Amino acid sequence: MLFTLSHTLEEMDSMRREMDQLLHRTHQHFFSGSPAFPPINLYHAPEQVTVVAELPGLKREDVEMTFTQGVLTLKGQRPEAKYGEKDLVLRQERALGNFEKHIRIPVDVNPDAITARLHNGILTVTLPKSDAARPRQIAVN
Repeated sequence: MLFTLSHTLEEMDSMRREMDQLLHRTHQHFFSGSPAFPPINLYHAPEQVTVVAELPGLKREDVEMTFTQGVLTLKGQRPEAKYGEKDLVLRQERALGNFEKHIRIPVDVNPDAITARLHNGILTVTLPKSDAARPRQIAVN
């Protein structure tokens, strides 16, 4: 097969577009709306499930939480920090913008008793188990 310069340039342009799309999807996955943010720990105890999320720099009003059909959803926005009008970003590892994370809770909980506390950038959500999901001591006769 004979390749012409125009064919080669078209192929290179096509590869560039594909790489741009791949990098865009990767950037979206890791930085904006990513399941990676916020990082969480999920703890299971006899009476409750506790979710601990790292939300540095956010205030209570920056975070929205819902619990529907066994899924806890955390939403918010990480504001852009401005350090000067003419500052040029040399390196950026902290992602900014909107985020949304869905956490499936593995047991039935009492949605009316869920509590949340944000202190020093650590969000702690306590999800008390429903009566049916709590372990019961059974007397042996």
